[in-house]
This record gives sequence, C-alpha cells and structure tokens, in this order.
Amino acid sequence: MAKKKLADATAAIRSALRAFQAGEKAKALAGLDQSIRLLPNRSRFWGAEQDRRLKGEFFYWRALLAFSCERLLQAKADAHEAVQCAPDLAQLFALKAEIHKGLGEHTDAIKGYESAIALAPDHVAWRYNLALCFECAQQWERALACYDRVLEQDPAYLAALNQKALLLQSLGERQAAQSLWTALLAIDPNDLPARLNRALMWLESEPKAQAQSELEALLRADPNLTQARIALGSLHLAEKRPEMALGYLEDAFEKMPDAPFLLGQLMMCCLLLADWSRLPELQARLTQALAAGKPACTPFSLLALVDEPAWHLQAAKQFVDLTIRAAKRIDEGALRKAGPDERIRVGYFSSDLHEHATAYLIAQLIETHDRAAFDIYLFSYGKATEDPMQIRLRQAADHWVDIASASDKQVRELVGDCGVEIAVDLKGYTYLSRPSLFAQRLAPVHVSYLGYPGSLGSSAMDYVVVDRVLVADTAEAASFTEHTVRLPVSYQVNDACWQADAAVAMQCEGLLRERLRRDQGLDPEAMVYCCFNNTYKVTPQVFSDWMAILQAVPQSQLWLLQDSEPATHQFQAQAKAKGVDPRRLVFAQRVPRPQHLWRHGLADLFLDTFPYNAHTTASDALRCGMPLVTRMGRSFASRVSASLLEQLGMSSLITKARDDYRLLAIALGQDPGLLAAFRDKLAAALKASALFDASGVRPWLEQAYRIMAQRAREGASLQPIDLLDYP
Repeated sequence: MAKKKLADATAAIRSALRAFQAGEKAKALAGLDQSIRLLPNRSRFWGAEQDRRLKGEFFYWRALLAFSCERLLQAKADAHEAVQCAPDLAQLFALKAEIHKGLGEHTDAIKGYESAIALAPDHVAWRYNLALCFECAQQWERALACYDRVLEQDPAYLAALNQKALLLQSLGERQAAQSLWTALLAIDPNDLPARLNRALMWLESEPKAQAQSELEALLRADPNLTQARIALGSLHLAEKRPEMALGYLEDAFEKMPDAPFLLGQLMMCCLLLADWSRLPELQARLTQALAAGKPACTPFSLLALVDEPAWHLQAAKQFVDLTIRAAKRIDEGALRKAGPDERIRVGYFSSDLHEHATAYLIAQLIETHDRAAFDIYLFSYGKATEDPMQIRLRQAADHWVDIASASDKQVRELVGDCGVEIAVDLKGYTYLSRPSLFAQRLAPVHVSYLGYPGSLGSSAMDYVVVDRVLVADTAEAASFTEHTVRLPVSYQVNDACWQADAAVAMQCEGLLRERLRRDQGLDPEAMVYCCFNNTYKVTPQVFSDWMAILQAVPQSQLWLLQDSEPATHQFQAQAKAKGVDPRRLVFAQRVPRPQHLWRHGLADLFLDTFPYNAHTTASDALRCGMPLVTRMGRSFASRVSASLLEQLGMSSLITKARDDYRLLAIALGQDPGLLAAFRDKLAAALKASALFDASGVRPWLEQAYRIMAQRAREGASLQPIDLLDYP
C-alpha cells in the first residue's frame, strides 16, 4: 500500500513539474495538492521497510515544486522531511537554503548553503548564493570573503564580480568597486548590467558628465533599459535641468510605474517646471502608494508633496532599507572614549561648506563655539571652491578635513583617529549627501541637525535637533526614529554677519526705493508680495491662493524667484488662466547674497509656501524687516517659518488653515496701516532678539552636546533631551 501511494504521489509530482515547466501553474498546483493528499509530509506514515533515500528524493522534488509555486511553508515542511531521510543529498540543502531565504530566515539559509558546500565544495554557484545570503543577513565582511572564495575558484564568475562591486560601492569603497567593474568589463565589454551599475556609481560623484555619457550609450545599446532612463532623469533633475529630465522620467514611468521613488521624481519634475497638468492624477497615485506602504518617493521629495509626518518617516525608513542597507554598521570596532575632563570633539559633516544656504546659517556658530569646552572639526566632502565662505569656514574651524575623495572606510578610520565624540550630519537626504557615512558608526554620538527637516529613519542616528514649535510634545516626537533634542529657542542657527546687508534693506525707502523698484520691474506704487523660495515648493494649491490674493488686492504684484524659463512661462499661463494679468508676476534673477538681501527692502510682504515652508529664505525675509505670512502644518518642513516667527513674538502671522492664510495676506495688502504696524513690531523684535546671531542658539546647542557626551562617556542609554526647563 505504501509503495503504491508513493508511486501515485510521485507520478502526480512529475506531472505537476512538467506542467510548471510548460507554464501551466494552475495544473502544477493541482498536481501538488493531489500529491499532498496522497502522501502528507509525516514520517510516521511510512513503514520502516521503505527506502529512506527514495523518500528523501520524493520530498526533495515536492519541496522544489512547492518552492517554484511560491508555497514556501509547504516547501519548508517537505524539505525538512527530505533532510531526515537523505542527509547526504547536497542539492537538498541548497534548496532548503533558498526556501529559508525566501521566508526571510537568513541564518537558516546560511546554514543550508554551508551544509551543501560541505558536501560539494567545488559547487561555485552555491558559494555565490551563500555570499548573497550573507548580504541578506547584513554580514558584510563574511559576504565579501565569500565572494573572494568564489572568484578564487572562478576568476571569470561575472555575477560575483558584479555583486561584490555593488556591495563595495554601498559600503563607500568606490575605487575598489570601480576596479572590479573594470575587470568584469575586460572579460565581457558588453555586460550591460555591469556598465549600468558602474554608471550609477558615477552619479554619486562630481563631475557627472562621465555618468551621463555612459547612460546615454547604454540606452543606445538597449532602448528598453528602463533603469538607465530613470538614472538620466534623476541626473538632469539633480542638475536643475527639469525640462531635460521630464521625457526620461515619463518614459520610465510608463514602462515601470512601481519602480522605487520614480513617482516622486516625476512629481518633483512637474513642480520644478510648474507644469501641473498631471499632478492630480499623480497625487492620487502617490496617496495610494503611500497608504499601501510602497516606496514611491524619496524622503526629501515627499516633504514638498504631503504634510504627513508618518509618511515622511515611512519614506525615510524605506530609503535606508533600499539604498544604504549594506552600510549598516559594518564593524563598529572599539570607539575611542574620551576622559571626563577632555574637551568634547565635535565633527560637522557636509558637502555644502562653501557659498550655500547651510554655510550662511552656520558660519558664526563654528567661529564662536566655546573653545574651552569644544574642539571643532569640519569634514568637507563637497567641492574645493575656495570662495570667501569656504575660506571663512576653514579659518573658523579648529580642524578642516577634506574627505571628498576618501572612501567611507577611510573616513571612519580618520574620524576615529581624530577622536571625534559627536558627529553632526548637516545634510540628511539632501543633494550630494553621504548617509552611508552615518549608517556606519563614525563616532559614539550621531546627530542630525539643520540640513534636513525631518527624521532620517535610521537606527544609526541618535539625536535630531528640534524646538518646541517643530515638535510640540512626545506624541509628535513619535514621528522620529531619533531621540529629539528640543531647544527653547528656534532650532535654526543664524549668522550676524549678514545684518549689515539686512540693514540696507530696512533703510530702503523714499525716492531710492521707487527707483530701485523700477529697476527690478516693480511698480513703485504697488503692494508687492514676494516669495523667493525654490520653484518646487510652489504647489498648484499655493499658487491658486496667491492668485486669489492678487485678485483681492488689485494694485498688487507678486515677485518670484526665476528658476527656469519653462517655469516662468507656466506661472504666467497659470496666472492668466486664473484671471490675473501675467504682467503682475515679476521674476527675480539669482544674484550674490548681499544683493539678494538688499532687494528685500523693495517688497512689502513675504508669502510662504506649503507644505514645504521657506527655511533660510524665511530668515532672509525676516532679518531684512519684511513680515512673513506662513501656514503651519503638522510636519517639520511645514513649521520652520512658524518657529522663527514665534521666537520674534510674531505669532499672529502664523496661520493653520488655508482660508486663514489667504485672508491674512489679503488684509495686510488692503490695509497699509496694519501692514506698517506689523513692520514696526518686527523691527522692534529684531532689535531685542538674538535670533539672527549665533549666540541665540549656541549655548543651548552646546548644553545638548555636553549632555550627549556625558552619557556616551558614562555608557548611559540614549534618552530625549528637553532643554525647555533648563535655566
């Protein structure tokens, strides 16, 4: 009886396997179910006289079929049964490993391949698969060693060369990755995946012309290489060429709409071009994707698209998992612990230590840190511009360290040699950041500050610096994986050196103001609203509100920053469609910072954007004496202007509802006396406040650093730091 059941079950499996190979999955599943009914995977069903090897082979084939049909739990049970019967069947252990891998059981998958290789040590493909399992288990050093063993056995194993290069790249070892891809392409110059991976790595460094040329060549070789289209679109988008990016992104989206982050990139491209025709459809898709937990948008792009902290956190976590997962704490090693009386060594990391918004904010902080208590390092991985701001920062720091060409491993060793206790990330997920540096343990304490308005979603980041407006309570702090450091003043540090230029703006009046207004294309008699934010922050809803404001204040103009000709034409067309004369929109060219600050004196009221507020741009307006109307939302990015206004005692310029935002802007435009009262109040607040001087934030930030360092030196657990009650 048992032999007949075995014969019938085996026949069912063979028939099912043939059906699966023919693409008849339903028939294959039916055969699988029939076999299970005939012979459940219970050893006691078998008589002792049955040949154990026959049983082992039978369950191997059924496990293989179940695995192929994505019945992973059934496959796991059958594979377990087979191992009991045939413990020397090497391919069985390899199959068992793949089943465990499919179930996310990486430790068992590793054990399975190690058992298979012990039985068949020359099977190079299994050793390659073992290396992949080490990667899945985040055991990077073991994965690299395993790839080395594969390449010892077969130096021309292209998949191992490619995968090892990818792993090295993700670990920040770009030169080593480049060498491997060079070796691979010497063997097979037409290996398009390897060429694509190498080009994607080139995108991460400057200049990008080499990457662009290679990606274009790849598309000529294979027009269906969608990933190359996405990469080219991303490149043009990052280089502020949205008109060139749009076609690539649209083509890619049509072919692969669920590609990670692609939907968000396409939406950002539309915003940069102020081409909003597709945004309603894309917004609906984005909402569905986010609700389903799909990685549809990079965390930075999402800040401008939705005001939902939970989704911002979700996007950040997904970005970590998909892009820098291979760099998570490869080997923390023995981090140097400073003595209780040593100065605290703080390292700031950025690619923006030159003429850039972040540098404009932070320079005075670097200059004025308490050197009796702190030793300040600036780690620059950006351009060596030698512009006045970079020269100033070089002179301000105790130690300037250029790490632009250093691998992540070299940086980690260098930072360790310097004895840095607190590593401060000034970039987050903004352009040309290096989050993989912080995914490894650079220093005993990691802090996210200033550059990125939200959680980085990474377990490697210990703290994020916020304030009582950005994060009002512990419930809101739940939207951060970092422990919050709440300051009693606005989190945004500023630099007093720009006050001289701000004073020029505030003193601009009378005939001089009239003449300068004409020079800028502004009406000397008009109510001039302005917004010098980047174009991508101007959503259709914000622009619609602005047009309603202009209609309610007939003798008014809107002064905007000109990012590109296509966006300018779109703004004008949208204004006309809303019934507003396009000539009432005036566009300002980008100019050096002193001139940019001076021209604020020619406008009357700053209109903020939502959900991504003005940040440095808000500081510029307020320090120049221009009132700012903001709409405060739920997310970090939508509260920065409110943070600044609260510190100045100008909370009456903060609105929370869209209607209130429009009504307040209209009221100020229609009532010159009311607007003048706000300007006077702001002028008085500026005289009394330390907001636009690093001394306003520095003592609080240093107090937080002291607490962080003390906890690290004592080995204490991480906890939020709330400085609101400190004297």
